[in-house]
Amino acid sequence: MTFKALLATKTDDKISASVVDMHERDLMPGDVTVKVDFSTVNYKDALALSGYADVIKQFPLVAGIDFAGTVEASAYPGISVGDRVVANGWGLSQTHHGGFAQKARVKGEWLVKLPDIFSTKDAMAIGTAGYTAMLSVLALEHGGLTPARGDVLVTGANGGVGSIAIAILSGLGYRVVASTGRVEEQDYLTRLGAAQIIDRRTLAAQGAPIATEKWAGTGARGYPPNVRRQSPGARSGRRQYVTMSSIKWRQTAFSHGLMDDPPFY
Repeated sequence: MTFKALLATKTDDKISASVVDMHERDLMPGDVTVKVDFSTVNYKDALALSGYADVIKQFPLVAGIDFAGTVEASAYPGISVGDRVVANGWGLSQTHHGGFAQKARVKGEWLVKLPDIFSTKDAMAIGTAGYTAMLSVLALEHGGLTPARGDVLVTGANGGVGSIAIAILSGLGYRVVASTGRVEEQDYLTRLGAAQIIDRRTLAAQGAPIATEKWAGTGARGYPPNVRRQSPGARSGRRQYVTMSSIKWRQTAFSHGLMDDPPFY
């Protein structure tokens, strides 16, 4: 049986992608076959397909770092035909065919069954960005952060991760400071729940070696210079700072027994 897929190929140093017809025999090894309903387009997908970063490790490969769909065949205990599942990470679009296709075959341990409250569309509306944002919030709270401890800075506020982080944090009662390079979109950030909007350039400016603490925590894709200078140390019991990229990896490692401690700094 054939299906459509967005296949990335490489000729010399140039990566190209096109919609092709694939057969189930073209799928990679795995014990669960999924009819893919939805996937999301992430920044990492843009890096992969543009060739701007060395994301895809082998060619040809189906792009897409996540997907949600319905199980069509399974030899994995606990996952049955008809189950609705979601997957992200695990080398999808790097070393294994990803979610930009109508079918996927993966290891059962890569899949999470969706609760009844979520449709597959809901799962991908939240997507990898929402997953990453939530892991950052969980890590901050595991480290002792509460709304009473002060403001939380979210950098990259207009992006997928940042937008969802603002909504989550404000919904939990935190006062959120949103850092963005697009301050003209402050109305959007305010509607998400941000209490204050700042230009990201203020975080890049040179600061004093020792500065007064401004935020109780930060959800960031990388430490801005001033956040580094204002952080007195992760486990000091005072202010806490994490990056979303590192938290995602640490949470995954902890979940699968690769780390002894939960992901907090």
